[in-house]
Amino acid sequence: MNTIGEYMRERVDIILANGIIVTLGRKGIIYGGSIAIKDNRITAVGRSDEILSKYYSDEVIDVKGKVVLPGLIDLHVHNVQILLRGSFTDKLTALPPIWLNFLIPFEANLTPDQVKTASLLSMINMIKNGTTCFVEAGSPHPEKVAEAVLETGMRGIVTRSNIDLDPNIPMYTDTEKTIKENLKLYNEWHGRGNGRIEVWFSVREIMLNTIKLIDEFNKLAREKNTYITMHLAEDRVEVDFTLEKYGKRPVELMFERGYLNDRVLAVHMIFLDSRETVMVAKSGASIVWCPYVDSYLMGLSKAIDLLELNVTVGLGSDGGAWCNMDLFEQGRIARTAAKLLSNMISHDKTALPARTVLYMLTRNAAKAIHKLNLGVLEEGCLADIIVLDIDRSHLTPHYSIEEVIVNMARGSDVNTVIIDGKIVMRDRRILTVSEERVLKEFNRVSDKVEPLISELQKRVLKPGREKH
Repeated sequence: MNTIGEYMRERVDIILANGIIVTLGRKGIIYGGSIAIKDNRITAVGRSDEILSKYYSDEVIDVKGKVVLPGLIDLHVHNVQILLRGSFTDKLTALPPIWLNFLIPFEANLTPDQVKTASLLSMINMIKNGTTCFVEAGSPHPEKVAEAVLETGMRGIVTRSNIDLDPNIPMYTDTEKTIKENLKLYNEWHGRGNGRIEVWFSVREIMLNTIKLIDEFNKLAREKNTYITMHLAEDRVEVDFTLEKYGKRPVELMFERGYLNDRVLAVHMIFLDSRETVMVAKSGASIVWCPYVDSYLMGLSKAIDLLELNVTVGLGSDGGAWCNMDLFEQGRIARTAAKLLSNMISHDKTALPARTVLYMLTRNAAKAIHKLNLGVLEEGCLADIIVLDIDRSHLTPHYSIEEVIVNMARGSDVNTVIIDGKIVMRDRRILTVSEERVLKEFNRVSDKVEPLISELQKRVLKPGREKH
């Protein structure tokens, strides 16, 4: 039976009550704060006494002793590559380009069911680490990635792996067929799942895609009001390729032809000269820094320089083959790299402050994917929210919440995840899919792809080198 007080209050779907709310917005940090959620939006954010006097719900989650944050956004994920966990040795990765010799042939041999299972496990990894939204870098069976988004409850930008330059490269399709396949994906999946699924176009590499395809994607992105993600300035081989074929460096080529613009999310961005960094700033493009992979395989991203030029920069994991998909950890690696570089060059220890790292994981990332209603806890924004257990030994004391989150928090501290106003993880248990079932299926799939991995390892490694 409703009480008299309840008739005076507005009913909402969920209330997160009595926590430390890190809004990353106008209201800053609210101690003893609450959030009211209705449908898929944040209805109100404020002090608990204010919120609880105006709203009531059958689903009140007490978050006392916990920190509430916007969901993290992973701007670059190869979902299917989680199947390759543990397969990379230093000897293997020392033989570039790893993507051409190993990753592309591997992906080309995967079945739709294998892509689906890998995507489910990848998304479970993301949810359990506090990631609520991702950008797929390009999948051999993107419809299976979209199906996994629907099942897990995640928010995902889905793209197809496009290779149309050389028929000798696995997964090649001619330009016209590539365009048709991308439009089919867009027409069938864009906007599904209450808008949780978006379909973008993916330029896999300048060394893999024709100028005609890149030109068509730019036209279609404007026509369909969608966007493009591209690997760019990732590899020394790429620089040599574009200089030889086009007489231009990669960023220079894309900028001068108008293909680097405000509809582009450019990933890695390592091999830029000083002129190209200015071009990026002028272009309006957003940038993704994958701190671990970039440092491990290629070198230091120019993301630090681009931040100084007010370019929108977010972070990406590059997928589960390389790391545990913990974006808190990626933020720490980014901060360490920035401080190391800055301290070496100018004895400046203030590079990449904690708040900037948090923005790169939330607000900046949301801006990079053109969703200003994500990445911040404010009235009217989409309810993509994570709850961290702050009362843990490695997070105590916490005089500065932002410093402690960036320097000490990890994905395993995430207790509850809400995406699009729905609880998808509570007390570290995934509610949308059976993690146990996915793990069993993944183990079955892994047994089938292991021979393929072994064969590719032998093919890539020079004669006489050991596999491990």
